[in-house]
Amino acid sequence: MSRTVAQPWTNLVSYPCDVSGVDPAVLARALSMAQSWMFALSGARIGMFTTTHDMYQAECGPKCFYPGVYPYKGGDGQWRNGLIGAHDCCRIEIFRQPVNEITQILLSGVVLDPSKYVLTSNSVRRINACWPCIDECEAPIIRLDYTWGVTPDPLALAAAGELTCEFINVLVGGECKLPSGASQIVRQGVTVTRPNIESILSNGLTGLPIVDAFIRTYNPANLRQRSRVVKIDGVSVAT
Repeated sequence: MSRTVAQPWTNLVSYPCDVSGVDPAVLARALSMAQSWMFALSGARIGMFTTTHDMYQAECGPKCFYPGVYPYKGGDGQWRNGLIGAHDCCRIEIFRQPVNEITQILLSGVVLDPSKYVLTSNSVRRINACWPCIDECEAPIIRLDYTWGVTPDPLALAAAGELTCEFINVLVGGECKLPSGASQIVRQGVTVTRPNIESILSNGLTGLPIVDAFIRTYNPANLRQRSRVVKIDGVSVAT
């Protein structure tokens, strides 16, 4: 079973609040919470991750199983198993994208020499060879360890810092600017009116200026996940 871990932004984020006296464990927890929010608020786009034990098998069709037929290079320069028109058995598209780096590939439990494959966009391709063809009912024999995701830019880092400060206040029992159910609060004779929580959430916003600027920039349509392109009957369709 694959395992995905977020890479912390610890040394990247600057904070609009004073964190010098904050318990390191509280700061780390608040930053982790902010990172999770940033990933969700961006429509599952902004963030860096490490995935291990991701299992794959080559998409090889029946033509790959003809005896005595060896890999050939097609007119597009890609190696294939089987006859002309067979599936591209030398390239595997990686599920989690965008892919930054392949750290290790195991083929039937044996580490594959990095010089024997290359990362092209979000696919990994064998060099002068093809991935072994196996029946679709067999367990996948190709294991990938890799890093993926989008490195946060200055706006994302500033928004994460703003969120972290608010989560610190939540964790230590202080005042938090994140919207609550209250629309008016009276303190020392002064009435403070907060934006209506239903109005804020219906627009996909938080009420925090930098975070909301980030949302308007990266996810104005309030998407829950990034768009993908899938093939249906050979036709590419954006989803």
